[in-house]
Amino acid sequence: MTLPNTARLDDLVTSTVATRAVVDMGVDFEHGLTAELDLIRSIGPEPSLDVLVAGSLMWARAEDAREAARLLDLNDLDTPAARTVMEVVLSLLDARRPHYGTAVGNELARRGLHSDSVKRFLLDAITCGADANTLAPQSYTAALVAQAYRARFESLGKALVEAAQSFPESDLLPLLRQAGTEAVHHARRLAELRGEAA
Repeated sequence: MTLPNTARLDDLVTSTVATRAVVDMGVDFEHGLTAELDLIRSIGPEPSLDVLVAGSLMWARAEDAREAARLLDLNDLDTPAARTVMEVVLSLLDARRPHYGTAVGNELARRGLHSDSVKRFLLDAITCGADANTLAPQSYTAALVAQAYRARFESLGKALVEAAQSFPESDLLPLLRQAGTEAVHHARRLAELRGEAA
């Protein structure tokens, strides 16, 4: 994009929830001032939803983080390291204590939970580039809960196929009822995160 020399930096900054951009200013001596927009990305591999949720909660204001965190279940997370870090983040939020990255790291160390995988996850979450705005925790948490909702049905399907072949008949219906009840609770959390009627 080529801009006249009179363009102001304020006119170039773009900020939305869906896209974040930084402006790299350069001068094209033939055509005037140029600006190139590059998406902000984390260093390393693309972050997982677990990492983005943790990062957004740590960077968000406490009231925004608490609103999303109350609808998060630790079973929505994929890895033990993610569950360990998020358990600490949630406990700090509940206690109304600081919940930013350093505070989480200090609490993990205090509890003796600073394993290599936990430290790696915490570092990834702190540096993932998750937005520190009012919508990020809710948006990332909704995406994570939706992903876990679909994974729940996939694992339920596999479990039902196995149970159909090996469980006593008297255990089949209670298994299905329990799974259905848990799925309904999960669907309600997801609907509330999305602002939909459950």
